[in-house]
Amino acid sequence: MKRLEIIQQLGQLGPREAAATFDEFLRGSVRQSLINIMADEVSSLCGPAYDRGAKTECRRAGSAPFSLEVEGEKLARPRVRRRQADGNESEVLLDSYDAAKGMQKERIRDAIIRAYTNGVATGGVQETIDWGKGASASEVSRVWAAEGVRLLTELRSRRFEEQRWAALMLDGIWLSSELTAVVALGFTEEGDKVILDIEIGASENEAVCRRLVQRIIEKGFGPEEGHRLLAVLDGSKALKKAVLEGWEDAIIQRCLVHEERNIRGKLSPKHHGKLAEHFKALRIAQGKEQAEEALRKLSTFLKEISAQGLESLEEAGEEELLAFHRLNVPNTLNLTFLSTNNIENAFRNTRRKIGRVNRWREETNQASKWLYLRHAAGREGLQADRQLQTYGATNSSAETPS
Repeated sequence: MKRLEIIQQLGQLGPREAAATFDEFLRGSVRQSLINIMADEVSSLCGPAYDRGAKTECRRAGSAPFSLEVEGEKLARPRVRRRQADGNESEVLLDSYDAAKGMQKERIRDAIIRAYTNGVATGGVQETIDWGKGASASEVSRVWAAEGVRLLTELRSRRFEEQRWAALMLDGIWLSSELTAVVALGFTEEGDKVILDIEIGASENEAVCRRLVQRIIEKGFGPEEGHRLLAVLDGSKALKKAVLEGWEDAIIQRCLVHEERNIRGKLSPKHHGKLAEHFKALRIAQGKEQAEEALRKLSTFLKEISAQGLESLEEAGEEELLAFHRLNVPNTLNLTFLSTNNIENAFRNTRRKIGRVNRWREETNQASKWLYLRHAAGREGLQADRQLQTYGATNSSAETPS
């Protein structure tokens, strides 16, 4: 369709029809441009078409049908052959065709990555996307494996010195009975939260936790000089030990969601509702005084109904349960820093997709690649509560919680 014709037609159509027509015109222009570029390259090698007097080493040899798909339409590939000194001929690879083929592979790659990061299972990728030619199941697997290695290497090589870090969150994600992923999530003073790294191990043990913490320290993670790091942990002794080895004066906040879950398992179901009310009061408390009062009421409640529940609460300790409250920051930040739900929520969709995995291939680092590809590639740099800047200013005093 010529330009004058498209302009005349657009003036006679409604907005939707005009948009569709214009889109088709642009797609057709892309296809025609590619055809023209390949034709120009063929002419530069073989001389003008139908010119029998052209003295070149190359000749036109027809085309290979439907070798390339551009904007939804399959195109033939021009074939050129070059005469050798011994009288034989060899096919010439067109630079323009290779470039177009590379664009198609890049499109396939981008579509695969988008599908995976949006939660499409491996078996459903081909059904989800209109591939055209050149994206078999093996192609999908190759792209997935190669992208996993690339992204894992890229994310593992990041440095963290340039950001101003205020807090760290650590929690384990259960992958199978034999495999656990420990995730490190960092909070900047500007209000960003970033997946720092992931360590895969048999369990949330001391060696795994230490490797993860030491690796992010080596890459420059840590609070500014004169500031203390807030570390929100799930209650694991191994995580706490690893954090204190890295930052001796770190402020340890116990995850209240994990603590409530632990105590609930020791109570009769008839007490679960009241327990939830006490923990809710503790989570929404503003400042040190309100939090201490809420904890006293929780302790009194457990003392009356369950010795085991009270023992679990006392094992957690007042210092770790109230560490964040004693910083006296706005309680609008409580939702973020009184639990490790930020990590749980970040990997929620991922866990739905990996629930049917029975065996993780450790020799190919499969678990790390899946976790990074399904989450970190699309979710890095999520915005946390902007009031974290308030915490950054408050925390600069480095006051030790009493």
